[in-house]
Amino acid sequence: LDYSDSKINIGNGYIGVGEKSHTLLKLDNSTFHAAGNIDIGKGSSTIANVSVGAGSNMSIKGNASIGVGDQAKAKFSVKDSVLNIGSSLVLGQGNSTEAEMSVEHSQLYSGGLLLGTANNAVVSMSANNSEISVVGDYTVAKGDGSEATLIYKNSDINLGNGILGAGSGVKTDLSLDNSKFVASDGIIIGKGDNAITNLSISDHSVFKGERINIGNGSYSKNSISITGNSIFDFGSSQESTIGEGDYSQSLVTINDASVYGDGSLTLAKGNNSFAVLNLQDNAVTNANNISLATGLGSKAIVNVSNMNSGQFNPVSMGAGDGYAEVNFDGVNGYTLSTNFICMDSGSCADTVINVNRGTVSLSGTNDWKGQINVYDGTRLDARGNDAVDGILNVSKEAQVDFNGYSQHMTGIDNKGMIYLSDGSASSDVYLDKDYVAHDGSGVQFGIFGQKEADVMHVKGDTSGSSGIVVTTNSKNKIKKGGDILLVEVNGDSSGSFYLNSLIKNGKEYKVTGDYIDVGAWEYALNKKRKNWYLSVDMRPEPGAFINNSKSMLDMFALQRYDIPGQHRYPTLFENLYNNGMWIQFNNNSGSNSEVYDNLKTSYSLNTMMIGGDIYNWTDGYNYSHIGIMGGMGSAANKTTSTNNKRATGNVDGYTLGLYHVFQQNISDGLNESERQGLWTYSSIQYMDYDNSVSSTNNFKADYGVNGFRLTGEVGYLKNIGGIQPSDFYVEPKLYLSHTELSGGVVEDLQGGKITYPNSLTIIEPGVFFSYRKTHESTSNDEAMFKDYIKQSVVDAWFGGGYSFKTGNYSRTNFDSDMVEYNTSDNFALKSGVEFEFLKDARLLLTSSYSINNDRNLSFILGGNYYF
Repeated sequence: LDYSDSKINIGNGYIGVGEKSHTLLKLDNSTFHAAGNIDIGKGSSTIANVSVGAGSNMSIKGNASIGVGDQAKAKFSVKDSVLNIGSSLVLGQGNSTEAEMSVEHSQLYSGGLLLGTANNAVVSMSANNSEISVVGDYTVAKGDGSEATLIYKNSDINLGNGILGAGSGVKTDLSLDNSKFVASDGIIIGKGDNAITNLSISDHSVFKGERINIGNGSYSKNSISITGNSIFDFGSSQESTIGEGDYSQSLVTINDASVYGDGSLTLAKGNNSFAVLNLQDNAVTNANNISLATGLGSKAIVNVSNMNSGQFNPVSMGAGDGYAEVNFDGVNGYTLSTNFICMDSGSCADTVINVNRGTVSLSGTNDWKGQINVYDGTRLDARGNDAVDGILNVSKEAQVDFNGYSQHMTGIDNKGMIYLSDGSASSDVYLDKDYVAHDGSGVQFGIFGQKEADVMHVKGDTSGSSGIVVTTNSKNKIKKGGDILLVEVNGDSSGSFYLNSLIKNGKEYKVTGDYIDVGAWEYALNKKRKNWYLSVDMRPEPGAFINNSKSMLDMFALQRYDIPGQHRYPTLFENLYNNGMWIQFNNNSGSNSEVYDNLKTSYSLNTMMIGGDIYNWTDGYNYSHIGIMGGMGSAANKTTSTNNKRATGNVDGYTLGLYHVFQQNISDGLNESERQGLWTYSSIQYMDYDNSVSSTNNFKADYGVNGFRLTGEVGYLKNIGGIQPSDFYVEPKLYLSHTELSGGVVEDLQGGKITYPNSLTIIEPGVFFSYRKTHESTSNDEAMFKDYIKQSVVDAWFGGGYSFKTGNYSRTNFDSDMVEYNTSDNFALKSGVEFEFLKDARLLLTSSYSINNDRNLSFILGGNYYF
């Protein structure tokens, strides 16, 4: 039948019905409409060839069948046309039928589509630049021994439920090229024993079903290739499978493509089944519920290669006594994530992860049985808390990062490097059995402050030797030194660990001898009984720097009554206001400690100062004079740390300055004991110091410092005898002083910067109580010495003040580690006596004691001569 440029309208149609009938139907630029059913080539051994082309429109409200009957042959081609079938299109229905269908640049709409639905049927279907929509079942090669070849290019196929190749020994080939094959329900491919399925999805194609089952029968063989930015989407069902049948074999390759699914997908579900999943060239697996080798005796192998990023999210591998293996080769930053490997309650016979080349991340909370092999030049990056019922094997030049997550595994065989954390989060590693180390291996531990660090707990034995790297940062403050547990061993602790380096704020410091000095702390590794500890002790050098500065801030500081001849008004009757020269020697010693008792220091200070009045003025009652002064001094200190390391500090310096004294006399001037009134003292000084610090850790530093000091003091001398003057006085006073130091930068042996205390301000209110007694020569014997002894004067006093201190006078910074010594405001108790028993001369002796942490004791010996 050849209909061209025609319109055909019929009810039901029967064309070539009968055994061995031959039918050829051709529609060209025509319209064919059937209100009922159409049967073409119906009967055994029939041959039917139907061609619809050249803009034709074929519409059948009922069923359409072509080549129905045993050994029937049917060929159906649609080109540049529209085909609309209300019920189902049946092509090649019968045992040993042959059916061929092609759709090109056309639209096909049907309630159902059945191709080769009987035993030993051979079916092929192709579509190019077409749209095919099947509302109901899409069934191809349903029958034992049937074969189906489906090739779709640049086409969209939408269906309800799909069955492609169902029956024993069935073979199905499905190829999608820039096409979509989407089912609103499920898709079954290769259902039956010994079924063979080949699925090729390429060039931006989409294969999607709410449930996908491939290779459901025993001994089925399934090959699935997804490439070219295509998508395999198994939908939201919890029952999608590949290789569900016992002894099935499945090969799935995802190359530069994606696998999606909100439900679950299982590979090698059947007993003794085998599945290989290849993820290649930037494949993306965003599926959240993939299981592999879940059947008894099943085996699954996942090969991840040539990947720059992405993730694979299996939930179970090797459950049900199966074998699971994941091989990574040529990957960079790939992620193996979510709970996986033997999550089920069944036991796992063997599970292996091989990192052959590249970097792999494990994220989520993972639980597996078997072993992990990390080979040379590779990296395994754990991003979750993992439990491994197996051995972690780390090859030479391999790296494993736990990133602060806790790990539980059978044991570790380490030839490479294991990083527990980078010092930002704590990681505990629990080994049920042994830790075996090999030469060149290492473990990095993070420390997080006081007594907290990563810990490796070994329930079994240790053997071999591993280096240890410790990492920390300036946020993790250590206050008190002590031992920090790193490795806990319950079994035989024959293995050894040695400290290799310490990383702080990203900078690595190598071991020197058996310790590492970094910042203010010294780190060493020690074995105590079976366990290994990181011993952390403060270095002694900070104590030397702090006490050097303390000496410089205190050295050459004078109050008025520290200067000989200044304790009272001049008392020589004939030389009341003469100028004078003075000299004094000061010895100062004490001890102090770091605020957490990490360091203890003893120190001493010695100075010699001389001065003289260069100008004086008086109106007969009030008196003022200006003088110059200078001096030399030295100081030494010794600091001891908790691990008996020692450091010494030394200071040598000199000073030059000016001073001024004013004293008021409100008495009549006739009686010495009546002299009383307001007085002031002020001075300005320049200091220059040479410093040195050395320690038993081969540390040595020399540095120069300059200083500047301003001093002011005011007091009031009051006789407490009332109307009748007595020998006793009270004297309230206020002392103020500010000292600034400046100098060059000091560097640690590791290149870190060291700062030192550089400023001190003192405000000291106080009061003195004094006794003054004058004895004049009266006898002839005494008169013999009148040229030398005119009178004898004794000034004795006792008192003190409360010192308020501010400024940076007790802290040093060692490469971001702050060290501070105990400080407090303090009571200063002072006593002294000054004698005047030779003409024009005085002798001074004083002592002071500070009630504070330093327990400071000071003595001054001095003399004054008037001229």
